[in-house]
Amino acid sequence: MTAGAAPAWRVAGRVAGAVGASTARRLLRQRLVRRALVWPGALTVGALLLTLALAPKAEEPVGGGLAVAVAPDADAALVEALAAEGLSVRPGEDPQLFAQADGDWVITDPAAPWAGPAEVALRRSQPELPWTWGPTTAAEAPSPARRLPDPGALLAVQISLLYALYGVVLGAAATVRDRQSGVLEAQLVTGVPRWPVGLGRVLAQVLVLALALATTLLLLAAFLALPQLGAWVVHGALGTGLAVALGSWRAAVATREGLSAPLSQGLTAVTGLVVLGFGSPALGGWLPLASLGALGRGEPVAAPLLAGLLSLGGVALATRALAHSRGR
Repeated sequence: MTAGAAPAWRVAGRVAGAVGASTARRLLRQRLVRRALVWPGALTVGALLLTLALAPKAEEPVGGGLAVAVAPDADAALVEALAAEGLSVRPGEDPQLFAQADGDWVITDPAAPWAGPAEVALRRSQPELPWTWGPTTAAEAPSPARRLPDPGALLAVQISLLYALYGVVLGAAATVRDRQSGVLEAQLVTGVPRWPVGLGRVLAQVLVLALALATTLLLLAAFLALPQLGAWVVHGALGTGLAVALGSWRAAVATREGLSAPLSQGLTAVTGLVVLGFGSPALGGWLPLASLGALGRGEPVAAPLLAGLLSLGGVALATRALAHSRGR
């Protein structure tokens, strides 16, 4: 190193920063990308505002004219909430709605017409109940498979999955476009280290998508109760990072021109991981993207250490593939 020359790590940082800033500006200049980032949050907020505006206009409770038997020692707040839903409440020795020792409420016939209004009344009168509570039959013990996820969590997992799919599309499309136009090759032959070029490209796309996802989740949490908001933001960013890395990596190593193969493989992998987490939250809570499915079930997730390491591994793999990519 000659006198006055900057250390190698500083040069690499400057290259990654310059390439990242250029990539982010190019993304945000595209009207289609801006719409894709803004519309999920705008549609979510608009739909919730419309729901809030129309809900008070209901003319009568949905449970009007229906009767339900409750235990004689039923909580007064519950009885009032049931009446507010239009249900005719009658105490009985053989109640249709009662509480178990572990705190779960049991509905003897979840398919009965009064079951839906009764569930609404339960949620309103017992706000301390976990959102995973759901109606069960008297003959069955509560099981995770029958518990109802939080509505906010279900909406959040759909939004997070959408942004993860965006990550695959943006990562693959930007790589294929820049390789065909010669932009990627020009970035790699400037005489500076090659790996910061790939790193800057991937991190810029992750940052843009993660900020858009975090903003949308915060807007959602402002209207709906969203348990584990911090976990949603952290695991959403990690999942977005892995999704961008998958799209960039598959496009960089593709042996043929076009987007069809990288997109189909990346989208399938992302969707499969989220479904895995939703179906098996005990396993999915440790993995990036799969942790979003576990959160959608209302289950607690593990500390993001392993998920973060796996996401960083994906980013490193995409960085290496981009650094060794050639213009076409």
